[in-house]
Amino acid sequence: MKKLFIVLFLIILFITIFTFKVSAQFVRVISDYANIRPIPDTDSIIICEAFKDEIFGYAGKVDDWVKIKMFSDENRYIHKNLIKVVNGEVPISFTFDNCQNLMNKLKEAEERSILVSKHNHPLSNPEGKEKNINFQKILLDRYIMEVFQELNIPMVACQTVLSQCNEQIERKMQQNSVTEEDLIENLSEDTSMNYYGLNEKIRKEIFREFVRCKDYADVEAMQYYFPGCEDCEKFIEVDIDKYITKFSELTGRCKEKLKENYHISEETLLQILAEALEKGWKKPAIPPIPDCCR
Repeated sequence: MKKLFIVLFLIILFITIFTFKVSAQFVRVISDYANIRPIPDTDSIIICEAFKDEIFGYAGKVDDWVKIKMFSDENRYIHKNLIKVVNGEVPISFTFDNCQNLMNKLKEAEERSILVSKHNHPLSNPEGKEKNINFQKILLDRYIMEVFQELNIPMVACQTVLSQCNEQIERKMQQNSVTEEDLIENLSEDTSMNYYGLNEKIRKEIFREFVRCKDYADVEAMQYYFPGCEDCEKFIEVDIDKYITKFSELTGRCKEKLKENYHISEETLLQILAEALEKGWKKPAIPPIPDCCR
């Protein structure tokens, strides 16, 4: 009977549906699609497309344009003829499983925006720093918009959804966390804490292998699709999206092999990476860019 209760509890935990309403002044798209731009000008670049009935937070007006709120918290603009400003409530519902999926996709979107902006506007160039930051915010809004569209979550509820998800994930982590007494009992004999069944030396080794994995995946993917690498034997075409896909594919493959070799889970790997960031573990040397890309 006790076992049945535990099973039912776990089922309820993972299918719980969180429902709430967002009340404010909204911008609703009334055309089949609407271009979202970084400045109120039809000649400016298009960040992304919004589709009919999609809803955004209202942030004001500028001439014939309406300002909306997006993830980067920068002003973004839609032409007034394509939207309608309304007051009301937007009901939102999603499951805890969606939270985990959402967080993973948002992390991928952030990494993607950093990679592309870094290669388009290198930080090594003093003049490229501001361009890098601005371009990264544009890409972040674009990629995160795609995630919310895919999961059918209104962008107007972005911050509320993230807040709810963070609370649920934190609560779950607290329920699964070990006590301070448990950690003390698991101190290894060589004064190095034995987290996740691994001493610090092994954890550092895993961290360094993961960093090398990402670095070499970057170098490999460049040779297929990156601008300036046309002389490489493996080069196919210039395509940043394909470069990112190839990078993710190679990194994922290497990561799975790393987890298999050390018999660790995805959660354990993420905890080790978080520990490395917190403690400032030294990263291995960055591999050189191939001669064919220079």
